[in-house]
Amino acid sequence: MAWDVVKYSKISVMYPPTWHMTKESLGAQTRVTLTPDSMKSLEMRLVEIYEFPLTGNHTYESFKTIFPAMLKAKFGSEVQIPKIEEISFKDHMALYADIKSELPSKAYALNAGSAIYVIILQQRRWIHTPDPGMERDEKAILNSITFHK
Repeated sequence: MAWDVVKYSKISVMYPPTWHMTKESLGAQTRVTLTPDSMKSLEMRLVEIYEFPLTGNHTYESFKTIFPAMLKAKFGSEVQIPKIEEISFKDHMALYADIKSELPSKAYALNAGSAIYVIILQQRRWIHTPDPGMERDEKAILNSITFHK
């Protein structure tokens, strides 16, 4: 079965056809959530993608300084973020963070030139139960990301 695609101005992301996608505009920002259809009635979102346009003083360098605070605002001030590092993701600079909360997550902030895309992946559906199928789908979603000029 072919995967569906969500397109932004600078990236495209593919996701399984058995997942539900929602898209919201929040001022200049755009938020997409991806959730398996079996969970779409829950408030939990397993994949969230935020688009932050870069203009004027809002640069990748300045974003690096606010990334930890943004994650704390999203997950709560008590959340532990034991690892934040700068990495290369498909030849683009990016930030990567491990987030230790009730439901462990990973976050990526991809520098796409004129925008930053923050991708948050919740690693499991249940607190103490790993979910290899979901991990496989999330890894495939990450691998599907393509950058546009």
